[in-house]
Amino acid sequence: MAELRDHEAEHVTAVLHRRARQDAAGRAGPVVVELFGPAAAGKTTFAQALRRALEATGHRAEVVSSARPAEHEASRPGSALERMVVAPLSRATKIFGAVGELRSGDPVGVGLLALFPPRAPIVHLRSRRYLSRLHRTLSAHRAPGSIVILDQGYLSATCSLAARSGRAGRAEDGLGAALDLVPPADLVVWVETPREIVQARLRERLARQSAAERLFELDLATLAEQARLTESLRRLMPRRGRAVLRVEGLPGPGRDQDVLRIAAAVRAHVRPAMTEGATP
Repeated sequence: MAELRDHEAEHVTAVLHRRARQDAAGRAGPVVVELFGPAAAGKTTFAQALRRALEATGHRAEVVSSARPAEHEASRPGSALERMVVAPLSRATKIFGAVGELRSGDPVGVGLLALFPPRAPIVHLRSRRYLSRLHRTLSAHRAPGSIVILDQGYLSATCSLAARSGRAGRAEDGLGAALDLVPPADLVVWVETPREIVQARLRERLARQSAAERLFELDLATLAEQARLTESLRRLMPRRGRAVLRVEGLPGPGRDQDVLRIAAAVRAHVRPAMTEGATP
């Protein structure tokens, strides 16, 4: 496993240096790190740890989190009844707010929704809002050398849309077209967590939710399909020229080392872009 990771690290670092040399002169956007993996694999936790590691070495890094309202509310004081009411209302507000984004200039989001049209209108609105938000995040102007870490990006959105599209086993056929459509991140990180741990986390997550909250969440069967499609997309990416680096999702020394390894790969990309693009 260590030899495999060393080989992956060398390959990804080489790709990053090559892109940096090619893009340094005209690069205006941030360095984008996209975490990828099934729901409950530990992507958000890894993203925050990576941010801290990068900031500790003087780099500007931000995590664009897609955490559900219930996760935010659970960390705040208040009764369970308050959380039970606030989280669903927060979701509903976002859904109605998405109506105004249906005409937004986001060709990637429009294309993904055309490939995997949601069966339910409410899912279409939620997906449209998320994709529009992601588009704005990646299009926003940032200072040179900035780093954006997505705990979920276009790859996760693709698999979620495919799982909910109801294409009855044909969703996998559209993954290649979706991969050609979405913009590549500078670094894609696959967060690997044992399947039984992921399933236990998902069952616990659903058990904590009220009936109103579960109206806005995927059920276990759809989550299982999403995880299957996520694995299929991961296997497809190297065949389409997109490098993926694996890390551990469980806490421990292995994950701590992985955080430092990924931080080093990101810094290797930031430094050439800043140096070669600088004015003499």
